[in-house]
Amino acid sequence: MSKRISRGRLAKSVGLLACGAGVFGDSEVEGGIISVTASPSTIPWSADPFSGPGPTSVTLSPLGATFVQANDSFGKHLFGIGSFELANVSQGQRIDAALPFFSFIPINSAASGDFLFAFRVNNHYGWIKENLGGTGGAITFISGAYNDGTDLANDYIDAGTLNGSGGGGGFAAVPEPGSVGLMGLASLAVGATALRRRRAAAAAAETVSAG
Repeated sequence: MSKRISRGRLAKSVGLLACGAGVFGDSEVEGGIISVTASPSTIPWSADPFSGPGPTSVTLSPLGATFVQANDSFGKHLFGIGSFELANVSQGQRIDAALPFFSFIPINSAASGDFLFAFRVNNHYGWIKENLGGTGGAITFISGAYNDGTDLANDYIDAGTLNGSGGGGGFAAVPEPGSVGLMGLASLAVGATALRRRRAAAAAAETVSAG
């Protein structure tokens, strides 16, 4: 009896897994959050903004959007270009339609440590984290992300994290440890059932041949 119950439970588990993701397939969940890289990833210090290279254009990939940042004795200011807008945020803060955005964020030339800011461009919300480097130090890109949303009124992203929502994106769900074990048991059950059926078919064929 106990063996029959165990097999029944495994068969039920196999059915649930097949409905949720296919027996061995990955399920799709809404993700829509994409990490970005910055080019250049470092903005050197310029002691004299008049004789130096001036503010630097930074392109975010794969988003393809660009913003401008200075790093000189006048400041480490951020500038939006075109539809690219900026906002000050803190770690974990929700970036959505309720957040006020601006075309300029002033930053002191002596500012140091990690700095987090939000951006909005076209149909996307995103965030960038960088190290400001202090007086005479380079600004260094640390990390960033944006959502692949299409609805600025409802989509969002949490600053400094890969949490949020967007339109149409997805990523493979990572199974919990318990689910991994369950999938292993399910695969064993499927294999055992197939083996029993093959043996039964072979026995039936032998009986017909002997008769």
